[in-house]
Amino acid sequence: MPTVTKNLIIINVLIFFGTLVAQRYGIDLTNQLGLHFFLASDFNPAQLITYMFMHGGFSHIFFNMFAVFMFGRVLEQVWGPVGFFSTIFFVVLVQDSFRKGYNISNM
Repeated sequence: MPTVTKNLIIINVLIFFGTLVAQRYGIDLTNQLGLHFFLASDFNPAQLITYMFMHGGFSHIFFNMFAVFMFGRVLEQVWGPVGFFSTIFFVVLVQDSFRKGYNISNM
């Protein structure tokens, strides 16, 4: 399996299980690592990176990682590791910017 694809899956799974373990100890990583609106008091610039690894439940992470496994192998071979990671990083940032903007306009 290509390096970036493998590492994305490993990081996502580790953070998912880490979030579950932290919840058992009363630590809410979802609130700390998940992305908040930039004017909210909970916003932290690091969340622009950390929220990419947060998932809402088992089915969410399972199907996301299944898609990374199925398509990531091919796309990483075609675009190369840097191109593949850059594209994923850019797409995730842009899609969440639109989602946050859409939620604000519908308030």
